[in-house]
Amino acid sequence: MERRSGPGLAALGALGRRLLWALPAYAAGLLGLGAGAVVLALALYAGWRRRRRARERGMRAAERLQRDEEAAVRAAGLGAARGELPAWVSFPDVERAEWLNKVLAQAWPFFGQWMEKLLRDSVAPAIRASSPHLQTFTFTRVDMGHKPLRVLGVRAHPGTHKKQILLDLNI
Repeated sequence: MERRSGPGLAALGALGRRLLWALPAYAAGLLGLGAGAVVLALALYAGWRRRRRARERGMRAAERLQRDEEAAVRAAGLGAARGELPAWVSFPDVERAEWLNKVLAQAWPFFGQWMEKLLRDSVAPAIRASSPHLQTFTFTRVDMGHKPLRVLGVRAHPGTHKKQILLDLNI
């Protein structure tokens, strides 16, 4: 079924809107209220509408500010690969970890060597001992890559023991 909109239908819609505006005055007359009540109602409506528009302007300004902040953080290269913001931007209890990223960058080649030794000397024998079907299991090549992990945020929790600290790393 097609809808047709012509000049007659538009004129009918305009007349309906004008009658809708006159409805409060008609209702006030039926209820026996005076012109003061109609003026008061219109003033309340105008005030409500002004506050609503001001609130919408504020929300648009806040959205614009957030977009600008996200663009600035992405331009700095933090989380730009996947289009997400780092955790320290969204959560105040998460701290930046640039110092940890520098340490990881320096230690990354040695970490790869340590991981290879750990997998070959400890993990592979445990896997071979766990099942007779895995007697020939071995790690032939362990490569951690050239690019180190990047920690975007660190959150520290007090541990259950006095000598324990739990760290949540956003990698």
